[in-house]
Amino acid sequence: MSERIKLFKRRQNFNTQNIKTLMTEKWQVVLLISLFWAGLFIGSFYINNAEGEIAKQVSSIMQDNFSSREGSNTFAIFSDALIKYGIFLALAFFFGLCGLGYPIVVTIPLFCGIANGLMSGYLYQTFGITGLFYCLLTMYPSLAISVVSLIMGACESMEMSKTILAILTDKHHLSSENPLKRYAYQYAILTGIIILACITEIILCHFFLGKFNIF
Repeated sequence: MSERIKLFKRRQNFNTQNIKTLMTEKWQVVLLISLFWAGLFIGSFYINNAEGEIAKQVSSIMQDNFSSREGSNTFAIFSDALIKYGIFLALAFFFGLCGLGYPIVVTIPLFCGIANGLMSGYLYQTFGITGLFYCLLTMYPSLAISVVSLIMGACESMEMSKTILAILTDKHHLSSENPLKRYAYQYAILTGIIILACITEIILCHFFLGKFNIF
C-alpha cells in the first residue's frame, strides 16, 4: 500500500474520530446549537405564516423596535444590544445555580433562536432581500458572537446544576475545588464576550444602518 493511500486513510480515521468525539463528549454543544437553529426556524416560520391579533402585536413590537433603532445614539444601541443578548446569558446563569435548573437551561438557546427568528422573519417578510441584507450587515455578526457565549454558558450552567443537585441529594458529596468560584469566573469571561458582541453591533450600525433607511 502506497504512503499516499495510508496517509489518506489516517486522515479519514482522524476525521471520523473527531466527529465521534464531538457527538459523544460534546453532545451538549451539538444539542444546544441544534435547539438554537430550531428556534430560528420556528420564529421565522411563525412570523411569516401567522395570522390574527397575536401576529399583529408581534409585528407591531418588531416595527417599533427597529424604528427606534434608526435614530439611536451609541449608548442606546449598546444598551439595547446588552439587554437583547445579555438576558439569555443571565437566565442561563441563574438557572444554573438551581439544582432543578438543568432542563430549563437546555431550552434557553431555543427561546433565543425563536426571538431572533421572529426578528429576522419580520424583516424578510416586510422588506424582502433588503431585510435579509439588513440582518446580515447589522445583526448577524454580533448575534453569532453572543450565541457562542450563550452556548458556552449553557454548558457551564448544565454542569453546575448537576453539581448542585448532587450536593443537595448527597450530603457526603465533596468537591476539591469551589465550584461557585469557578462558575462565577467562567461567566465573567462570557459577559466580556457579550460586551464584545455589543461593541460589534455598535460598529456595524454606525457603518451600515444609515444605508438602508427602511423605517
